[in-house]
Amino acid sequence: MTPLTPHVLDIDYQQEADNICARLREITARQLHRRGLVVAISGGIDSSVSCALAVRALGPDRVFTLILPEQDSADDSAARANILATHLGVRTETVDIAPTLEA
Repeated sequence: MTPLTPHVLDIDYQQEADNICARLREITARQLHRRGLVVAISGGIDSSVSCALAVRALGPDRVFTLILPEQDSADDSAARANILATHLGVRTETVDIAPTLEA
């Protein structure tokens, strides 16, 4: 087994992003038989990167985002998510899921 060293990060990030986008296009069209994706965004790094990759793969017109605030969400997460959606040019809808979680 190869030891874990900082060299594990010696990758071509542009190529990896291209590979992820190609796979997203393939899965969306050929396996899911869909024209676009729905991505839940919180303004955090994970959902931001996921949404950006989806937009890069399919274009902003084929990505729809959901902002799903609830009582345990950080106060500014919905605001950050809206900034992200505006920056990426995607449509978005905000749905408060607190009542659903309480049920």
